[in-house]
Amino acid sequence: MSDAASSEPSQAPEPTGLSRHISVFFEERALWPLVFIFVVHVSLAGALVLLSALRAGSLPARAALAILLMLSVDAIRRARRRRRAAIWIATLWALSALTAVASSYLGLL
Repeated sequence: MSDAASSEPSQAPEPTGLSRHISVFFEERALWPLVFIFVVHVSLAGALVLLSALRAGSLPARAALAILLMLSVDAIRRARRRRRAAIWIATLWALSALTAVASSYLGLL
């Protein structure tokens, strides 16, 4: 083992896959508004699916909800940083539920 190889500090592994593309939005502060807009849109879409599945009880809406739940669990299982992924996914589901309750109460959706 050479001295040059042993003197280099250990670095975190290079992000791969989807995290490689997403990490740019969190590292660059100028792109944070896009992250905010993405979170709002995902929350609204989740609220629409939740309201459709629970209020109307249609089979396609329930299937969409089941697929989204399975994709959420799968994303957490495949994530390199599972805790961070679980927190983000739980936050998106909580925002979706909050949006669904608020819009139903206010009569917007």
